[in-house]
Amino acid sequence: MRLQSQLLFSRTLVWLAFPFCGLSLIAGCGDGKLGTYPVHGAVNVDSKPAVGVVVFFAPVSPSEELKNIRPMGITGTDGKFELTTKQKGDGAPGGQYKVVMMWPASGAPGQDGSIQMGPDRFKNRYMDLEKSEFRAEVKSGSNDLPPFELKSH
Repeated sequence: MRLQSQLLFSRTLVWLAFPFCGLSLIAGCGDGKLGTYPVHGAVNVDSKPAVGVVVFFAPVSPSEELKNIRPMGITGTDGKFELTTKQKGDGAPGGQYKVVMMWPASGAPGQDGSIQMGPDRFKNRYMDLEKSEFRAEVKSGSNDLPPFELKSH
């Protein structure tokens, strides 16, 4: 039952994130030749791994082909994530990115076993793309990023 709840939670987070990046993912696919590289990272909140943080990457100086993409990932129980641009875990195109994050609170389980999403526990402090202090560079090959360190308050 716990695994089922975690899977439903992950699916719900993806749908929650869809308005922010879903259309951009579709628009960014172009002719399907967009090269991506594996990207793995982690999010710590108050120095502890955080589960359920949604991480979005936005290109800093994108080409026409990259301007509408928003690779994203969701942290697991160990606080780790992998980025997805077009297919689960495919990573992100090479380049410089600003990073924004949200940590939706989970509410009471629904009658169907799904988890209802609550407000962002960060109170949108880490969702402002213009003010984001978080940056990442994706290079060709596999990318293992240092953890993003966030504060709950």
